Amino acid sequence: GSYSTGGNVTACTPCPAGRQCTLTTAAPVECGAGWFSPGNTTNCTRCALGYQCPGSTSSTQTACAAGYTSNPNRDNCIVCPAGFTCADPTQEPQACPAGTYARNTSTTCEPCPSGHACASASAEPVACTAGTFSTGGNVTACSPCAAGFFTANVAASTCTACAAGTYSRQGAVNCTACPAGSSCATPSAEPEPCAVGTYSLVGEAYCAACPAGSACPARDLAPVMCPAGTYTGVNATACVTCPAGSRCPSNSSTPLACPAGTYATEGSASCTACPAGFQCPSTSLAPVPCSPGEYAGANATSCTACPAGFQCASLELAPQACVAGTFAGARATNCTACPAGSQCPSTSQPSAQQACSPGTYSSGAQASCTECPAGSRCPTTTAAIVIACDAGTFSNANSPNCTQCPAGEQCPSTDGQNRAVCADGYYSLGGATVCTLCPAGHTCPNKATQPQACTPGSFALGGAFGASCTPCPAGQACPDTTTNAT
Repeated sequence: GSYSTGGNVTACTPCPAGRQCTLTTAAPVECGAGWFSPGNTTNCTRCALGYQCPGSTSSTQTACAAGYTSNPNRDNCIVCPAGFTCADPTQEPQACPAGTYARNTSTTCEPCPSGHACASASAEPVACTAGTFSTGGNVTACSPCAAGFFTANVAASTCTACAAGTYSRQGAVNCTACPAGSSCATPSAEPEPCAVGTYSLVGEAYCAACPAGSACPARDLAPVMCPAGTYTGVNATACVTCPAGSRCPSNSSTPLACPAGTYATEGSASCTACPAGFQCPSTSLAPVPCSPGEYAGANATSCTACPAGFQCASLELAPQACVAGTFAGARATNCTACPAGSQCPSTSQPSAQQACSPGTYSSGAQASCTECPAGSRCPTTTAAIVIACDAGTFSNANSPNCTQCPAGEQCPSTDGQNRAVCADGYYSLGGATVCTLCPAGHTCPNKATQPQACTPGSFALGGAFGASCTPCPAGQACPDTTTNAT
C-alpha cells in the first residue's frame, strides 16, 4: 500500500488514491476507468455493478441512479434498456414478462393497457385493430371478437354483442343482418335456412310459421294472402282451392259443406242458392234446368212434375190450376181448351171429354155443354147458334130443331107452353098458333083436317055447333047450309 523509488528516502510513500502500488519499488499505477482505489492499496478494485468509476484515478465508486445500470466497463452508468427494469442498479437489468413492457430508465414493467397488445416488451403497446380487443394485463396479442360479437373501434377493450336478428363470425368489425329465409337464433352461429312453410325477412332472428289464410311459396318472402275461394292452414306453401260443393268464407278456415238446395263450383267463397226453375241434385255441380212440364222453386234438389189439372208455363213458378173448360194431363206446359162441340167436366182427366148431345152445344173451353133453350133450335153442337122457332113451331129444351105444331093443336108459344088440342068446333091443319073456328055450313068432325061442307038440305052454324051437319027439319026450308031452317 506504499512505495519507494529509492534515493534519500527515509520512509515509504502511501499509495495515492486512484492508484495501485502493486510493486513497492515502482511508482504508483493509475487504476484506469472502471476501477477505483481509496489509497494505500496494493491493487485497484473493480467498480461494482450498479456503480460507475468514470475517471482513471477514481478514489471511490459512484452508485447509479434507479433506472440506470453500469455499462460493461463500469466506467459509466447507462440507461436501463427498454424491455427491462432496473429497480436495483446493483442487479443485472430484469427482462419484463411477456405481455408487459418497459421504456428506457424503467424501474418496473408496465402491464399492457386495455385495447392494446404488447408483443415486444421493448416496444410501445400496439393498439388493437377493429374486430379485435384486449382487456389489458399480460397481453402479447389482441384477441379476435368471438362469433356473435363485434367491434368497429380501434384499441377496443371489449366487443359488443350482436343484436337479435344479426350474427357475426369471429373477428367481426360489424354484425350482419340475418338474411331473409334464414334463422339467426344464436348470433354466434351461421344462419339456418327456414323450414318449408315458414319464412323470415331480412334482420329477423327467427323463422315464423306461415299464418293460416296465407301461403309462403318462398322462405325469403312475406306471406301472400290467399284470394277468395281458397284457404290454407298454418305452414302452407300454396293456397288450396275450395272444393266444389263447399264454401270457404274465410281463407283461414277449412271448407264448409254446402246445404242441400245450394251449390258451389270449385273455388267458391260461398254457396249459391239453386235458382227457381232449376234443380241441384248435387251441391258440387252447376244447376240443371227443369224440363218443360216441370217446375222448381229456389233451393230445390229436384224438379217436380206439373200435376194433372195444372199448367206449368214457367219452370220457376208454382203450377196454375186449369180453369173450368180446360184440361191438362201431367207435365203439361199449358192447359188445353176443351174443343168446340165437347164438354170437359174434369180439368185433370183428358179422357173425360164428352161430345155434346144434339140440342146442346159448346163453342169451346166449356166444362159442360149448354142446353139449347126451349123455343129455339140449335142446329150444331160446335157453335153457339141459337135460332128462335118460327110462330107455329115449338121446341122443348135441348132440341136441335123446331117442331111444327101438329094438326088439330094450337101452339101459342114457341117453347111449347100452353100447347093444346083444338076445342070442339075448332081445327088446325098444323103450324097454327091458335085453332080456327069451324065455319058455318061446315062440320069439323076431325080437328086435324079441313072442314067438310054440309050438303044441301042440311046446315051447320059453325063453332061448337058444327060438330055435324043438321038435316033441315021437315016442313022447313033451308036455303043455305049456314043458317037455321025457316
